[in-house]
Amino acid sequence: RSNEVVESVTSNALQGIQRAQNGMQRNASNIARANQGDNTKDVTRSLVELNQHKNAGLASMKVLKATDEMLGSLLDVKA
Repeated sequence: RSNEVVESVTSNALQGIQRAQNGMQRNASNIARANQGDNTKDVTRSLVELNQHKNAGLASMKVLKATDEMLGSLLDVKA
């Protein structure tokens, strides 16, 4: 059972990292395109969303790290 939980949490964390990366790439493209014109509103929105995606990615990485540390602790206890 604990193995299923670890796999689920790990999978969700990796999906969160992937979503954050995709969002950051999308926002970076929007910023690059907007800078070719005069679209301050779109740049501002994209910069805010870029920061949100960064924070979401960092949170997912922390979940992944905590899961790894928990699994290591469980293995130490069982050993």
